[in-house]
Amino acid sequence: MTTSAGAGWASDAVDMHLDLGGRRRNVLAMTLNELNPVLARLDGIRAVARILKRDERTIRRYSNGERALPADIAEEIRRLVPADCCNAAAE
Repeated sequence: MTTSAGAGWASDAVDMHLDLGGRRRNVLAMTLNELNPVLARLDGIRAVARILKRDERTIRRYSNGERALPADIAEEIRRLVPADCCNAAAE
């Protein structure tokens, strides 16, 4: 968006950028169909929170879809189980 500038500007145009503010949302790195069987396999939310050194409420928010699971945590969770652990549940 370009608008006219007032006196004192070096040029007649000013570039304006819309900033919506707020926190950037995470891109979904693991679906709930992938996450929840893995959590069950690892003895639940509390156990995974302890292993990852994260708050249990945070892991619960990921598991119920309230928050998108960040890529770095999804990667940590994937490392905890064999690659073929829960493929059938994710399909």
